[in-house]
Amino acid sequence: MGSGVPNQIEEGMIEGTLNRGAIFELLNNDRRRYAIFYLLTRNGDEPLTIGEMAERIAAWEHGITISEVSSRERKLVYNSLQQSHLPKLADFGVIKYAADRGTVEITEHGKLLEEFLYAGLADEQIWKYVYFGIGSLGLVSGLALFLNISPVTAINPLGWLLLFSGILCVCSIIHAYREYLQLRHGNKPPSLREERKFFPSEPGHSLGSEKQRGD
Repeated sequence: MGSGVPNQIEEGMIEGTLNRGAIFELLNNDRRRYAIFYLLTRNGDEPLTIGEMAERIAAWEHGITISEVSSRERKLVYNSLQQSHLPKLADFGVIKYAADRGTVEITEHGKLLEEFLYAGLADEQIWKYVYFGIGSLGLVSGLALFLNISPVTAINPLGWLLLFSGILCVCSIIHAYREYLQLRHGNKPPSLREERKFFPSEPGHSLGSEKQRGD
């Protein structure tokens, strides 16, 4: 299957309720998307409180750490989760939402969305191809030097070694910096705009016009 969408979704229905249209609707809102992502990637199996989730999502939205989130920012996210997004996710069976206790946990139904959430993480997946490409070019260049093939021989072996070492060093620095940014902001989910190629808009839906942060 080339679309990057899980088999259960591609086949049309999950337990008779969560079809492609429903998944698009749920993940077309950043806060619902972030809520699912956080439940899937956090450590521990204990139910999560709405307060914890609100702090994490507010930090993602503003590009800051949890300690930097203001009470107002937290409250805005908390209210929208409590009043709108969590009840909706619970209605679709994606989460277990105990409104009286203020806790949330992912369901087996909701775990089926994990593959879709990661389907668009091209930035994270591309690095293995970058390193493979550098290694392959280095191997080919070394073989060409060994066989004395022109124009590779125009540069001496030390020059090639310095060139590929420099390329590898630059790529490693860029990769490490991007990893640092992800860790600083709590492994932020990918932007919804990256998902267009994996989950095309269905009739009546538009990523550009319907994407919402909090309402």
